[in-house]
Amino acid sequence: MTRSVFEDGRILRTSDFVADQADHLAAHRTHNRTAHRWGIVRGLAIVDTGGEQVVEPGHAIDGYGRDVVLDVARTLDLRTFPLRGIEAIDVWLTYAQDRSMSDAGGVDRVRDTAEIEPKPATDADPRTPPDDASSTGSLPPDDPARRWPILLGRIILDLFDRDRKPEIRMAGRPYAGLVGSRVTAPAGDVWLDLGAETPGTLRIGVPGPGGGKPDTQVAVDDAGVHLELPLTVKGDLVLQGGSVAVLPEEPDPAPAAPAGVPAPAGAPAPVAPATPEWSIGHAADGVAHELRVALPPGAAGVSNRLVVGAWRDGEFSRSLVVDEHGTVMIAGNLVVRGHLQAASVQQAELSDQAKAYLAGIQPNSLLSLFAAPPAGPIN
Repeated sequence: MTRSVFEDGRILRTSDFVADQADHLAAHRTHNRTAHRWGIVRGLAIVDTGGEQVVEPGHAIDGYGRDVVLDVARTLDLRTFPLRGIEAIDVWLTYAQDRSMSDAGGVDRVRDTAEIEPKPATDADPRTPPDDASSTGSLPPDDPARRWPILLGRIILDLFDRDRKPEIRMAGRPYAGLVGSRVTAPAGDVWLDLGAETPGTLRIGVPGPGGGKPDTQVAVDDAGVHLELPLTVKGDLVLQGGSVAVLPEEPDPAPAAPAGVPAPAGAPAPVAPATPEWSIGHAADGVAHELRVALPPGAAGVSNRLVVGAWRDGEFSRSLVVDEHGTVMIAGNLVVRGHLQAASVQQAELSDQAKAYLAGIQPNSLLSLFAAPPAGPIN
């Protein structure tokens, strides 16, 4: 890319000024087509105003980097389409130039503008470049004859009811966008990675709880959304067909053998640790819908329990405990507002094993639940 160099005593010709403008224009259009995706920047909506279809003013950038500007609203002339039996019309925008001649022999002016072209609808992809787009060369073309159409929308006419309002569809409009791989805040404390380091992954880096250098705290890939920060939801959290799963913390990986040292003969291959889920989710079996709180099976000598309680004086106090075997323990009063039914009621003494089990959960507090109750009705 070149530019003019001016020096004292040099003669400036018309070609020098033309070349200087061409250099600036080429730089601007090269930026448009390489640092951005081509398409609609603002406006250019198709609207119906009292029975007429109008394209509103707006701005777009075509695939050659040229500014396509519609300064005023343009009314569409669709009268010939019903006569030809065409009911679906695509509206396209193309680059054009408006040249204004000087009245007193001065300098002519050229303004970037736009042409509106309604055409019979097709199934062509609006993002497909024109056939000659690959032969643009190093500099973007300035000739409006080099076309790069931009789809503005589709209009559907009712050929059997001319008084019916046409349907306007805005789907498929290509919009201009930023081309980049990483966005970093001026202070460097926050960044957004669009796949520069990990293709196909969106990553957001913010300082951790202790501050310091930003690290990946949010990542989005084909496996889902991965969040390394506390989540605060102000509103509804909706799960469609999924569940809330809590996985155990991954253990530290075993140290690798030093380079060049073979593994012992007969040593088992490393196996990935199992990670059973603790989950809350919806399930249905055709008879009833259930909100399930699922506990994984406990490890050897360790039981898994669902615990409901409250904080009292800075300590967590258990009120309801359900273990993986179905044993339910209540620390407090059981109030039944309705009927309490049982096939049989038997009074039994707690076994030593049951007492030890309760003592292991919360010493002395849950054992009192099984003391002899006072005589009287059950509330």
